[in-house]
Formats: sequence, structure tokens, C-alpha cells
Amino acid sequence: EIRGFRSNLPEGRQKVFLNYELDAFTPYYLYGFRFVLFGFLDMGMIGPEDKKWHDGAYYSGMGIGIRIRNERLLLETISTPLGYYPNHPEKSIPLFMDIYGEQRLNPNYFYVTKPAITEFE
Repeated sequence: EIRGFRSNLPEGRQKVFLNYELDAFTPYYLYGFRFVLFGFLDMGMIGPEDKKWHDGAYYSGMGIGIRIRNERLLLETISTPLGYYPNHPEKSIPLFMDIYGEQRLNPNYFYVTKPAITEFE
């Protein structure tokens, strides 16, 4: 998926996407907040079912952003990406900016517990 791409114009049943992100962790720590700068490049092709996927339309997005993290907040991480789509569909906006929160993934089986004997049936 191309992050922030909000257009229902490209249609197809076949798709291929490549996402790349580069993160730079800063040494700054301010009142419990840590900062990460990131850049991203997303590319994808969308094609109809009756053609090969590489004959479809090509779309891409690139941008920069900042993540602010504080482990004491309900939403531990707040991300603000700013992106640009060089080959966007007609009637769509080539720029986007978003602000969203990310919660930490905490699967049940990752919790630390005391050792126990597992019974097999």
C-alpha cells in the first residue's frame, strides 16, 4: 500500500507494492518524549484482472515525517508524515499530511511469566 494515498480512481485486481522506510533516531529526550525522523518511498503497480500486473498503472509516493514517542501516554507514538505523489491520478491531490497515533503491539504470548510445566494431551 502507498501510505496516505487516498484515491479510488485506480482500479484493479492485481497489485504489487514495495515500501521502504529509513529511520533516524535522535538523541533528544524532552520531558519523556523521544523523537525519530523518517523518510519513505512507496511504489506500486495496479492492473486489471485480464492483463499482466506489470501492464497496469504505476503509482509512487515519497515523503518525510517525525514520530514522537512517550511511553507514559495512552497513544505511545504519534506520527506526522508529509508526502508527495509525483504521478497521482487526475482529480486527486499530489500532497498529503496526516497525524495519527500508534499503539504498541502486545500479543498475549509475549508477557513474561514465571516458568511452568506445560501439559500435553
